[in-house]
Amino acid sequence: MAKRLVAVDASPLIGLARADVFGLLRDLFTEVTVHDPAHPGEIIRESMKEVGWSVAECAGELGISRGTMSRLLNGRGSVSPRVALALEGTGWSNAEFWLRVQAGYDLARERKTAASLRVHFYRNLARTLRGRTNTHQPPIGPRSGSNGDFGTMVSAVEGRS
Repeated sequence: MAKRLVAVDASPLIGLARADVFGLLRDLFTEVTVHDPAHPGEIIRESMKEVGWSVAECAGELGISRGTMSRLLNGRGSVSPRVALALEGTGWSNAEFWLRVQAGYDLARERKTAASLRVHFYRNLARTLRGRTNTHQPPIGPRSGSNGDFGTMVSAVEGRS
C-alpha cells in the first residue's frame, strides 16, 4: 500500500487545550464499521456447487482459463464486463448484477483503506500534539495555500482540494 504525505494547516487548533483537540479529532474521525460485501467469486462458487461444476468446467462454460477462474473464486481476480456477460449467458443473473457486485466489493475495500489512512494520520497528529509543551508554537505542516480553517485539514486527509 502506498503511503500518502498530507500537508495540514493546524492553525485553528493552536489556541485549544490538548484535551479539546483530541476530543474534537476523536468525535470527527471515529472509525466507522464498513459492511463487508461478498466478493463475486464467493457467489459464483455457491452457484457452481448448486449445478455441480468443477473449477475447470465452470471456466470452460465461461470461456476463461482455469487460472483466471481460480483467481476469481479465491478473491484475487475481478469480474470484467466480458466475464459478466458470460455469467449472464449461464443464466446466473444479468451482467449488470455482476458488475454491481464487483463495484460494491471494490468500493467497500477502498473505504476501508481510506478509513485506515485517516486513523493512522490522526494518531500521528495526536502523538505530535502530545509532545508539544507550548501551545503557541507554529502550526504543524506548511501554511501556504491554506485558508486556515479546520476544513482544510479534513479536506487534505480525505484527498479533496
